Amino acid sequence: MSIAAETGALAQLVQVLFSHWKNAGIEFVVLRNYEELPYHTSNDIDILVSPRQRRAAESLLRESAHSCGWILYNRVEFSPVSMFFWHPFTSEHAQFDLFHWLKWRGFTILPAQAILDNRVDRGLFCVPTPAHEAVLNLLTRFIYHGRVKESYKAAITNVFRAQPTEVQGLLADVAGKRLARELLRLVSLEQWDKLEQHGGQLRRAVIMRQFLRRPHFTAVSLAMEAARLLRRIFRPPGVSVLLFGPDGVGKSAVIARLQELHALLFRRSALYHFCPMLLRKKNTGIVTEPHQLPPRSMLVSWLKVLYYFADHWLGYLLQLWPAKFQSACIIFDRHFDDLLIDPRRYRIQRSAWLVRVLRRLLPPRDRVYVLDAPPEVVRQRKTELSVEELARQRAALRQLAAGDPHFVVVDATAPIEAVARTIARDVIESLAARQQRRDRKRGNG
Repeated sequence: MSIAAETGALAQLVQVLFSHWKNAGIEFVVLRNYEELPYHTSNDIDILVSPRQRRAAESLLRESAHSCGWILYNRVEFSPVSMFFWHPFTSEHAQFDLFHWLKWRGFTILPAQAILDNRVDRGLFCVPTPAHEAVLNLLTRFIYHGRVKESYKAAITNVFRAQPTEVQGLLADVAGKRLARELLRLVSLEQWDKLEQHGGQLRRAVIMRQFLRRPHFTAVSLAMEAARLLRRIFRPPGVSVLLFGPDGVGKSAVIARLQELHALLFRRSALYHFCPMLLRKKNTGIVTEPHQLPPRSMLVSWLKVLYYFADHWLGYLLQLWPAKFQSACIIFDRHFDDLLIDPRRYRIQRSAWLVRVLRRLLPPRDRVYVLDAPPEVVRQRKTELSVEELARQRAALRQLAAGDPHFVVVDATAPIEAVARTIARDVIESLAARQQRRDRKRGNG
């Protein structure tokens, strides 16, 4: 996936940023996919900056983006520090990955300063030497996932064949001379399947060599890696989005479009219907007659509400929180509050008081959207519920949303594309507000 700076907004940001960095004496290189910069790039821009200048580089990135009209909506401490920006007038997205070390799980892949010291000037920015770039593109995905990115294979092969001595020396520093020779041979022969069988051997070599050669530095590096992960646990980059509305209001179509619009914002998305359903088999069938069966007894209804409450908490701890940690967008089609809106759907009765108590004890929700439309309009789309029942649910949803800052009522009579874009824009704006709160706590606001 790529981002083309059709409006010039991204090109302007890249030019302003790189000029500011150069004027400030920031040492940096664009690691890959730089051939058409600043006018065209992949979905993220990978940049290595000097470790001692990382904070200054990030500060100038924030200032440059602000001056060009971009809004920072997420800052994530992956292996690089990833900065996600959005332009409110062009709706463009930009991601800058700031590396100050080149590491895998805290273990050094290539020395950052060596790449910076040997950088090649291209005018607006610098790039690595061909040998550094080829080795980095080989090792980065290989050491993490056991495979090499397909689009990089041809360029890696060309450099390995043209500069075998330089390449072997770089690989030997990481993995030892014997494995370096074997990796060089397999790449030069384009035997990628055999190469990828050495993933485990490469990881073991990296770990053993660094513990034996630099034990103190490695221990400190691993402690820093643990601290980074701990910070992300308490500041997860993902988001949870809940959608409410009766059948026929357009939730499924809006959700499908939202997942497409959020593809650039998050690493992945996850969709749930009402609850995670960890305690029973998920039912993916379409509900055509939600009020067909009679309610259960009062006692069974209360037990059912408690069961749903437990399922929401277990799902949050075992699925949703880990997904948010990994920068996922979690979308719910209905949620626990639907027990208040449409109890007959869940065959419960005389349980509203219990639902009201338990909903306050649920894990936090980031954003809740009520798709709102007149009952007559919804009835024309789906005829399962009467106009009177749809009017009752509409009133209940509006009452639930009133005064709650997490709820947003969206006009669902608009076209699906307009509804989805309204929600997507609000999600970005809420993420930007969350990022501002986090920055103030870190002392960056």
